Amino acid sequence: MVNYIQRILFITLELFPISNNDSAISANYQYLLPRIDKLYIDWQGTFGIVHCVPAENPISPDAPANSMALYDIYLDGYTYSVNSVSKKYIENKRYTMRDI
Repeated sequence: MVNYIQRILFITLELFPISNNDSAISANYQYLLPRIDKLYIDWQGTFGIVHCVPAENPISPDAPANSMALYDIYLDGYTYSVNSVSKKYIENKRYTMRDI
């Protein structure tokens, strides 16, 4: 389920007269902003998602303490289907004594 409530940016435009008469154009414009969410698993084996603050250039949030990040999930401003959601696997490299 996609949360659209916090993803709307409101912009008010006021345009100055462009014709010879004294009329002005005023318009309200709104659009949905993209965001990046993070899927993680905590030390108890419970999956969770950290939601990013929607922005024009969203930044991936940090995973909570004592958890391991699994995926970054990219949501466009207008996400109409699951096919438009992209993901990026987060490599969690572990070292063994043999690697050292």
